[in-house]
Amino acid sequence: MRTIVFLLLRVHLIYAVTHTLQYYFTATTGISNFPRLVDVGMLNGEPISMYDSTSQKKVPKQKWMAENLDYEYWNSGNEMRKARDQVFFSSIQVLMGRFNQTAEKKKLIVMRPLIILL
Repeated sequence: MRTIVFLLLRVHLIYAVTHTLQYYFTATTGISNFPRLVDVGMLNGEPISMYDSTSQKKVPKQKWMAENLDYEYWNSGNEMRKARDQVFFSSIQVLMGRFNQTAEKKKLIVMRPLIILL
């Protein structure tokens, strides 16, 4: 007599969820009452953090960001953005020289990777 054994397997289907993390940097010159650098972090199209060169602070835009990230994260973000502000400002000066423009005549907006000369 032969015995047949059936082995039943449970298969769990795992669905991967895709998220999109993007940072938008905007550097300007010649625009009064507007910061030289604005950095907005976006997760799936929703803002999660923001830095501007006027306040020189990176701040959370979502409650879960504020609750789950410590002071050191935000402080290091501030320092990195301050350094980036200097780099962007130097780059704008070079671009204005290459376009033969002066700050008095024109405004320059740089949004990575787009450059708009007004």
